[in-house]
Amino acid sequence: AGFQGSEPVRILAGLARKDPAYRVRAAALRGLGRMRASAALPVILKALREDSWADVVRRGAVAALACIQGVRSISRLKALSSAGQPLPVRMEALEWLGRLGSGEKGVFEHLEKIMKESNRQLLFSVVKAFENIKDDRAVPALRKLADESPQQWVKMVAEGAIHRVREGLDPEPPRGRR
Repeated sequence: AGFQGSEPVRILAGLARKDPAYRVRAAALRGLGRMRASAALPVILKALREDSWADVVRRGAVAALACIQGVRSISRLKALSSAGQPLPVRMEALEWLGRLGSGEKGVFEHLEKIMKESNRQLLFSVVKAFENIKDDRAVPALRKLADESPQQWVKMVAEGAIHRVREGLDPEPPRGRR
């Protein structure tokens, strides 16, 4: 299923470039990513450099890039999740590193490096990425985080992640009513 042809891509690319509403632009970028619209890569790459409230547009571009390029986006995702990038962009890139980085060279080490930072939101993002990456080294890295952190919330989050990794549970519970 999905849209076929270039017309939907053209419409979404136009929205991603010019719509005055940041959230519309971000949604258009994410839509281009879900469509795997590689023809829209120039629009997506340009959006990675655009400022917006809460980096909404840039985050949409990160998701689109990861969807279209898959594991080929790993090096760019590592750069986007590194110090010096805006926090919301780093968090989005970390989410995609967790989704795409299983078995990819250097991803685990990159996550370990970020795990040493003290920002609470980044730590949550790194722990989630470790849960998703399905690397045997994740449990010892999370155990080290839990053991060495003076903050109780870090210990709790890391120990919860260790449990989910060991049990092979999905890191996100189902949403909504049953």
